[in-house]
Amino acid sequence: MDNDTVGALVGHHSHEGVEILTVRVASIYDAAVIHGLRQQLNRIVEDSGQTRFLLDLSVVRFMSAEALGALRGLRHLLLRKGAELKLAGIQPGVLEIFRISRLGGIYDICNTVASALEAFQATSAWAESMSCDVEL
Repeated sequence: MDNDTVGALVGHHSHEGVEILTVRVASIYDAAVIHGLRQQLNRIVEDSGQTRFLLDLSVVRFMSAEALGALRGLRHLLLRKGAELKLAGIQPGVLEIFRISRLGGIYDICNTVASALEAFQATSAWAESMSCDVEL
């Protein structure tokens, strides 16, 4: 799956054994957008043979509590598949929503896509999970 775009909400491609999912919408609060995002993310995960996923949220400037629910659903789907998830590029305002909701602690959050990829590579090299650089 190379540089494949699924609809207008999510793009994805593989890089060194990591499926990078890129959210392409700046505001995630509308029910239709959240539903579409959930469907597209789940479809990509279900169709992918990968076990390591990186969700790039660097374009996202606002995310509602309902959108966080979609991310929780993605996390649960990946856990059932035995897959790993890292989040990257979360803007300060969105990071605050994670803090307020007390959900930040369940995600491995990296400052950048590059730092998340480095953490995945370190995990491969050391055969144990390496977490990222964002503390909540």
